[in-house]
Amino acid sequence: MDVVFYIEIGGGGGPKGGTAHVGSFGEREHALSFARLIRDAGYRPRFVVGPLIADHIRLAGFEPEMFGSPAEGVEIVNRINPVMIIGCELFNLSPVSARGLIDSGRTIGTIDGTSMALSINSDPFDMPEYRRSLVLPDDYYSFRPCPVNDIGASSGRVYYWSLFPDATRVAKEAARYAAIGLDPARTTIMLPIAPWAIGSAHILGLDGYYQHLVTRIVDACEAVATPIDLVFISLYRPPSLTVERQGPVTVHYPGLMPYDSYDHLLRSCDAIVSDNIISTSVSKAVVMGTPHLIIQNMTSSDMPYRYNMFPLKVLFPADREYAASVDLVEYGDIAGIRAALAAILAEGFWDEGARRRRLEYVERLRRLAAPGHILEQILGRSEQAGVPAC
Repeated sequence: MDVVFYIEIGGGGGPKGGTAHVGSFGEREHALSFARLIRDAGYRPRFVVGPLIADHIRLAGFEPEMFGSPAEGVEIVNRINPVMIIGCELFNLSPVSARGLIDSGRTIGTIDGTSMALSINSDPFDMPEYRRSLVLPDDYYSFRPCPVNDIGASSGRVYYWSLFPDATRVAKEAARYAAIGLDPARTTIMLPIAPWAIGSAHILGLDGYYQHLVTRIVDACEAVATPIDLVFISLYRPPSLTVERQGPVTVHYPGLMPYDSYDHLLRSCDAIVSDNIISTSVSKAVVMGTPHLIIQNMTSSDMPYRYNMFPLKVLFPADREYAASVDLVEYGDIAGIRAALAAILAEGFWDEGARRRRLEYVERLRRLAAPGHILEQILGRSEQAGVPAC
């Protein structure tokens, strides 16, 4: 049984594409994980994607079919004639793609990275000029990856599944680190910034924010008094971001990274810091047990509005199970950032209560139904069940 994963979002990355942080990295990670897991159950995943993310899909072990326009993408899907189309995410598809896939008459699903997808994608900045009307089917299946979703009871239309069931940390490979100017003997901290975030910050007139954020992180690193490499990973380095070296701390700006290099860094780094609580890279780190820290602005600071998914004005609810399970610190609490960073590097965590809830959450992930079993309930058992599809 062919199951198509349709990914339209993505751009940049030069002629080869395939970079880990172009467009929505999380969207692709969700799709790739689901695809691997249904392949194990005998279904055949097929990727239909834009050309600039095709190398990412290849490096992850799949051969995609590429389209240059939404109409062409729909045409490719119709030619494949799958039993199911999974939009990744449906909420991010253009009207042409969405209407074309709906009109195909096939079973449609979406990987709903967060159950707030409707509000995030229709009105993310609370600004009229950026509001959009979404084209969605009247009836579709929603596959909610955990994390970052709360673990819920699956129903006839909504299913919860474990996003990274086999994710583990690995040792640093000297050659991979050297390729991006890093010394594996030094403490490595990742600071991944999504390109949509850095671009939106520019549109909102908040370019200088990253200089302040990196400066606070570097100050905290310097207080630890150990050689540290802080790796700022994004589509580009804002001109206002001038921090490079401070005491034993060096800030690296490797720019675009191929998927396999990025994933190795994520799985081998000593810690990860983010200003986005729903960052897929952080959620993978949480599952692997990598020390992490989310710098949010939910109280008062010099920022113009509250956020925990910078620069979105839509807030991820603080009472969500996942939100209560991660290590958090306030952007305006400079002393708190120093204490929290020192704690995660020394002890592996900052908040004992969050650590306990995190361990419980990760344990519950193991009891969720596998995607292959979910598709059996929807589509029936694959004729190749038990035999890995090619």
